[in-house]
Amino acid sequence: TPERMERFWSKVDKTDSCWNWTGCRHKFGYGRFGVMNKRERASAYAHRLSYYFHTQDEIVTEDFICHRCDNPSCVNPEHLFKGSAALNSEDMADKLRSPNLGEKSWNAKLTENDIKNIRNSTASATETAEQYHVHPAHIRAIRRRDFWKHI
Repeated sequence: TPERMERFWSKVDKTDSCWNWTGCRHKFGYGRFGVMNKRERASAYAHRLSYYFHTQDEIVTEDFICHRCDNPSCVNPEHLFKGSAALNSEDMADKLRSPNLGEKSWNAKLTENDIKNIRNSTASATETAEQYHVHPAHIRAIRRRDFWKHI
C-alpha cells in the first residue's frame, strides 16, 4: 500500500552511494521491515524489499539478494543483485570477507607469520611440509597463492 511504502522509505537515509536502513536491524546489520496483515505479523529484509520495489522481479525463498557494496544496511537498488547461496559465498570469498579467513579458521594449523616464512623459504616443499606438519601439496598451493590469498 502507499502507506507501507511511505513508512518503508521513511526509514532510509540516502547518501551519495549507499541508502542506509535506519530502522530495525538483524544482528548482522541487515535491515528488517515489519509487515502486518489481519492474521499475522511478520518481517522481511529491507534490501530484499527494495530490490523487489525497483525491479518487480519475483524473489523466491532460495534467492539471495546480494550487496555489491558489502554494506548489509544498504537498500540502494543499484548496489543489489539477485544470486544464489553459492554465488553469495563466492562473492564473499573473492572480496576476502570470510569470517573464518586464515588464522580465524577453526582448523588452521598455520599462522600468517608461517605463511610469510613458507613463501620466503628456499627449501623444497617436502622439507617445508615436514617442518610445519602439513602435506607438501599444501605448501605448493600456499606458494602459488591458491591458499592464504590474503597474505
